[in-house]
Amino acid sequence: MEQERIGLASQLKPGLTAGVYTLEARQESTIPGSTVEPAFFSFRCGADPLCMPQSDVYSVYPPRDAFGNFERVLPNLVFTNKTLPWERDVAKAEKLPWLALLLFDETEDAAVRSLPAKEAFTPETGRYCPVVYDSSMAADCMVLDVAAGLFAGVCPDAGDLSLCAHARCVCRDNKVTEENPPEEWLSVLLSTRYPAAVPGGKGIKNSCYVVSVEQFGEFLTDPSLRAEIAGEQMYTTVRVPLLYSWSFYCATEEFDFKTVFEGLDTSAFQLPEIRKNSLPEELRNLLKMGYAPVDHQLRDASSTVSFYRGPFAAYRERDSGMKPKMNGDAWLHYDPDMGMFDISYSAAYCLGRQLALQNGSYSAALHTWRSTDKALAAGIRQRYRLACGLGAERDIRSRCLALMEQEREGAGEGRDPAGIEGTGQFAAVLEAYIKEMLAQAANGLVSACLLPEERKL
Repeated sequence: MEQERIGLASQLKPGLTAGVYTLEARQESTIPGSTVEPAFFSFRCGADPLCMPQSDVYSVYPPRDAFGNFERVLPNLVFTNKTLPWERDVAKAEKLPWLALLLFDETEDAAVRSLPAKEAFTPETGRYCPVVYDSSMAADCMVLDVAAGLFAGVCPDAGDLSLCAHARCVCRDNKVTEENPPEEWLSVLLSTRYPAAVPGGKGIKNSCYVVSVEQFGEFLTDPSLRAEIAGEQMYTTVRVPLLYSWSFYCATEEFDFKTVFEGLDTSAFQLPEIRKNSLPEELRNLLKMGYAPVDHQLRDASSTVSFYRGPFAAYRERDSGMKPKMNGDAWLHYDPDMGMFDISYSAAYCLGRQLALQNGSYSAALHTWRSTDKALAAGIRQRYRLACGLGAERDIRSRCLALMEQEREGAGEGRDPAGIEGTGQFAAVLEAYIKEMLAQAANGLVSACLLPEERKL
């Protein structure tokens, strides 16, 4: 099929319609007096007439549970199977589709029931149901019971039903669809009725029902029988097998993207108001502080409930004096009295680390700093070992420790909690000091740095 073209077909009949088929094999012999008995093989084609897999439905319109102005829309349903509406023959009307899409609103007398198939199709006085129970049917089924007069007015006759199903071939290139779309040819089933609508409010509920009319051939083709059922003299209800259904809400106001989007506007996200004495005091205080219980997936695949609070506090916080930690698990706080974790700081640590690594410039700067710091530390260690080998180990070690303590007091932990800047400054000072000591050793002045007991060696 060429791109951007649509193909339509009034019907696509399968190679074999549903039913029981028998194959017969005969062999003729020219030998006098010899006979060969024929062989027979029977098989059933087609699925259960009372059940339809949900996967057979590709899409519905109006969408399930939608709310809008669908007053001038004929509900329709698309099947993934291109031959589904014609896979079974309607009694006394083989060219008709065996499925019909009926539409009722919430004020009309149409009830869905789930019953055992044998009980559902047992003849009953006052009910019209030409379906005959067969052992090949499913044990349980869904049926739709409709007032006889209403059903006669809503169910299409043979002429209309033939126009309610067709096959369609659509190119789905450059269109949003699922990962594995069905074949290009699809089958479509239409309703013959417009939805009911009311002005304003929540609209009126309309329900669509895909029913089987396989055994309703006489009703579809005989106007006198339809008139008899419509008069409700002999029959008060009609029972029909139900295969699929969905509902939507219809109102007469115009709905557009702006209206739908503005409908999403809600108040600020917050916990519900906490009534006095409705919860234990300890739990009530935690909720007032902004904590909320959330699902917590642990590393061992088990799950629990923990408390979480976002970055905005409902009270003035004091400096906790907590020192930096190396991983998110170290920030988990456990309350033994309540038996629950507080994951607020742990979640903030993990989120902050991910946001930092997502920043390309920060990640590059961090990598550069780590590489430079490693090279600087390796050089300092090598020079330190060289100086220690010249007999000045104790003096250099004590002076290094003194310089380190001096640098820490000067930098302060509050200014650089991560310790990155302080480490760099200390390394620079230490490197300068060792260079000076090596220079003195080269000039024969290392003995001035030796301890008294070392000078005797």
